[in-house]
Amino acid sequence: MSYSIPSTSLQVQDDSGSSSGEEEDRLSDWASSLGEALQTKSLFSDKTFPNPELAVAHDTKEHGFSIKDESAKKGLDLYGRMRYINWIRREVSSS
Repeated sequence: MSYSIPSTSLQVQDDSGSSSGEEEDRLSDWASSLGEALQTKSLFSDKTFPNPELAVAHDTKEHGFSIKDESAKKGLDLYGRMRYINWIRREVSSS
C-alpha cells in the first residue's frame, strides 16, 4: 500500500496595510507570552520556576527526586516521561 500527498500551492497575501511597527508589536506580544509558557511548577510543591531546568534542580535538591534519573531508569521516551509527570502531579494533588 502506498500513499501519495497531492501538491498544493501556497498563496501569500500581501499585508501592505500593516506597518512594520504593528508587526513588531505583535511579535513582541507573542515573545512576552512565550516567557510565561516556559514557567514550570515543581512536581511536589506549589513553587513555580522561570524554566524547567530550575524546577528539576529544585525537585532534585529539595525533594530528592530527579525526573531525568527516574525516566532513564524506567526507559521512558518523551511521551512516557509526560505521562509519568502527569501521574506524579495527580498523585501529589490527591494526597
